[in-house]
Amino acid sequence: MNTDHDHELRVEFCGEEYSATNDQTLTIGRSADIIIDDNKFLHRVLAEFRHANGLWWIDNVGSSIGLALNDAGSTSSARIAPGTSTPIAYDSATLRFDAGGTSYELSLDVIGPDLSDDADEESVHPEITINPDEQTATTSHIPLTEDQFTLLVALARPIVNDVPMPTNRIIAASLDWTVTKFNRKLDGLCAKYSKAGVAGLHGSSDRLAKDRRTRLAEHVVEAGIVTQDDVEAAAPE
Repeated sequence: MNTDHDHELRVEFCGEEYSATNDQTLTIGRSADIIIDDNKFLHRVLAEFRHANGLWWIDNVGSSIGLALNDAGSTSSARIAPGTSTPIAYDSATLRFDAGGTSYELSLDVIGPDLSDDADEESVHPEITINPDEQTATTSHIPLTEDQFTLLVALARPIVNDVPMPTNRIIAASLDWTVTKFNRKLDGLCAKYSKAGVAGLHGSSDRLAKDRRTRLAEHVVEAGIVTQDDVEAAAPE
């Protein structure tokens, strides 16, 4: 017979430990059960931990910040886009995310029975809603031109497909653009998202060019600005 302790989740952040049992939830954010920071780019409530069907789950209830869940004992990981959920399928893990140029990390420990391999990692929590009155600075609603979104999709494709980032010239050619146009559009996007608080997009030297392209691509994928469906829809025939 299971007890509450059989389904305990322990969360450690900045030296403080928090815990919940299977009849409780924990939230994180700038105004939540676990207060992360007063960072204006951080949602008041970014994520919620809950227990269901014998597993602990993470619900990303934010609108623009992606979460990365990494197994402490292997290289396994999962990304949790805004508005989606995933089970914590590891005994110990770290949860990482960025907000306004600041990175955060929490340690998670699941105390209980063995985790099921049958959990649906693609499940979406049906009760997740985004509060339209939330005053959090986000990047998911930044207006984009058709060319800007086209470039974001092209940059996101290697991230989604888990392949190396091509050169600027190759990406430009795939879009039937000149390299000059590509660089101009990339500069504009980096400036736009950097102003909105995304870190790692400053600089235009050759040494930094690949880094900022990858950083921008990772951000738009994690934030759900570009999805796998967008990448597949834009794939060449």
